Amino acid sequence: MTGRRSTRRRPRIVGVIASRDDLEQALRMRRPPDLFELRLDRLAGVVGRVETKLPKLRAPLIITARHPNEGGSGRLSLGSVARCSVGS
Repeated sequence: MTGRRSTRRRPRIVGVIASRDDLEQALRMRRPPDLFELRLDRLAGVVGRVETKLPKLRAPLIITARHPNEGGSGRLSLGSVARCSVGS
């Protein structure tokens, strides 16, 4: 009989950044989560002011743009999401 290794891993914690205040709080965290989610659908109007601070985050970052049917805010077009995500 062979022993089985436990495949259990600790749950991953995601911190959601959906406003400039959220970003400021994320930057001040002593113990950041495992990763941050940047919600473009919530930040579309302020991406230019937010993007300069993103390199200061102390955890990996994923960028999402949720559709209103998925709980997203606003009506981002595919073009506006692309412009936000590349910094144009």
